[in-house]
Amino acid sequence: MICVGLGANDFSKTLGIGFLNIAVYELKLPIYKKPDSKTKIDEVKIRRSSDGSWLFESNLVLKPAVIFAGSTDKEGRKNEASGLIAFHPKFRFRVLSVEGDYFKVVIDEEKWKSAYIKKSKEVLYITWAGFLKSVYCIEMKPLRIYDKIDGKMLVFLNSRRFYPFLVSKVQGDWAKIKQHPSYMYDKVIPKKGWVKWKEGEKLLVDVVEEVYE
Repeated sequence: MICVGLGANDFSKTLGIGFLNIAVYELKLPIYKKPDSKTKIDEVKIRRSSDGSWLFESNLVLKPAVIFAGSTDKEGRKNEASGLIAFHPKFRFRVLSVEGDYFKVVIDEEKWKSAYIKKSKEVLYITWAGFLKSVYCIEMKPLRIYDKIDGKMLVFLNSRRFYPFLVSKVQGDWAKIKQHPSYMYDKVIPKKGWVKWKEGEKLLVDVVEEVYE
């Protein structure tokens, strides 16, 4: 099983308010210094390489939340022959704020450099709440499930076993969860409850976006 996602240790500074997913096809994405169309500092040229993967070309140092070229044509055929799939490209920025028609995003996660991207049909903004509800599952170690927000702890389990949960609601630092229908659980684990997915700006759960078996 191959899991693709985010770990609780992947965010060392601030979680931000969500993510900006960039459509991956032949296009030029302007990057601005300020939330003003007159302050363009560069543009990211997205184009397909001769091997079938994707290139993200810029004069800026781009180290966003996710930048993945996708499978080459050769890799895609090999994966499909093995019963897997070709992995699609991904281009995603962490969003710090929304200022009018612009998103303030982190363009370099290592050096913590930010810039602005204008709203357009090529970009899709998703809040953390929307993101958590859209992923394959979340998990946490140790596992702490409560009956309600700031309520009674129903279970505490410090186990290496994989216990995935679906998120149905997010309220502040808390997420309402339920068992994933594709997995078996120990009897001590409740079918639903609440978990603390973050504490301030610290992510407390691992997020599994996709699973390939």
